[in-house]
Amino acid sequence: MSKNKARSKALHQTFSEIIPEMDKALNKQLLEVLMKYTERDNELIVILNEDGPNIIELKSLKPVSLLAEKLSAYSSYYHVDVVELVVKKIDFEGAYKLLKASPDVPLFKILTELDKYLVEEFEKYGLNSFLDVDNLDYSLEKASELKNEQLINWVSDIICKREKLTLRKRFDVAVKAHYENVEKMYDTIRPLMKKLGFPEDLMTHTFSELSVFETKGWDHAIKSKIETLAKRETQYLDDAAKAENRRLVTEKLENSLAIAPTKPTRNWLHIAGIACLVVCTFMYVTNKFI
Repeated sequence: MSKNKARSKALHQTFSEIIPEMDKALNKQLLEVLMKYTERDNELIVILNEDGPNIIELKSLKPVSLLAEKLSAYSSYYHVDVVELVVKKIDFEGAYKLLKASPDVPLFKILTELDKYLVEEFEKYGLNSFLDVDNLDYSLEKASELKNEQLINWVSDIICKREKLTLRKRFDVAVKAHYENVEKMYDTIRPLMKKLGFPEDLMTHTFSELSVFETKGWDHAIKSKIETLAKRETQYLDDAAKAENRRLVTEKLENSLAIAPTKPTRNWLHIAGIACLVVCTFMYVTNKFI
C-alpha cells in the first residue's frame, strides 16, 4: 500500500469516528480529497460544509483569503497532521492563526540544495513576478513593503539558513586549505568556528584536545571536521619540531666550522713555546756546567 493511501485511510477513519453522522457522499468525497494531500509530510486545514470537503495546506505561501473564499455558515474546521495522523477540531479563529503561519524551510546540508529549493518555491507560488530569487535582500524589502508577514518571515528564514550554509562552506574550504604553520591555521579556523556558534570557553583548546570532548551542541560542520583538524594540527606541530631540530643541528655545525681553524694555530704556538723553553733550558744547562 502506498504511503498516501495508508495515511488517507487512517485519517479518514479518524474523521469517521469524530463525525459518525457524516453522510456517505461527503464521506466518499473526503477520502478522495485526502488522497491528494497526504503524499507530502504536511499539515492541513480540512473544511467541511454543504459544498463538500475543502483542504488548505498549512505552512505554505497560500493567502489567508483562501479561508474566506471557502467560508460558509455551516463550515466546520479540522487541523490535520499528516505525519502524526492526528485530527483536531478547531474554530475559524484557530484556522486563521494556523493559516498565517509561515512555511517551514527544510534543513539542507549544502548550499546548492537550498538554492534549488528556493527556485522551485518561487516558481510554485508565482513569486518571480514581484520578488527576485537571486536577490533575497531585495525580496525581503519588497515583502516588507507589501506588509505580508507570512512572506517576510519565510524570506527571513531563508536568508538565515543561506548565511549558515555559506559559512559552513567557507569553513569546509578553510579546513582543506594550506597554511604556513599551525598558528596561521588557528587564525583562520577559529573565527569561523566562533561564527558557527562554537562555545567561547573551548576556543583556546587545541584541535587534538577538542577531538576527545563531548560534541553535543556543536555545529555539524565542526563535528564532522574536528578529527581532520586534529590530524592536520599534529602534522604542522611535527613539521615545526623537525624544522627546529634541523635548525639547531645546522647552527651547531656552523659554530663548529667557525671554531675549527683556530685550533691548529693554538696548538702550533703551544708546541713552539714548549720547544723554545726546552732550547733555552738546554742552553742554560750547557753554559752552566760546561
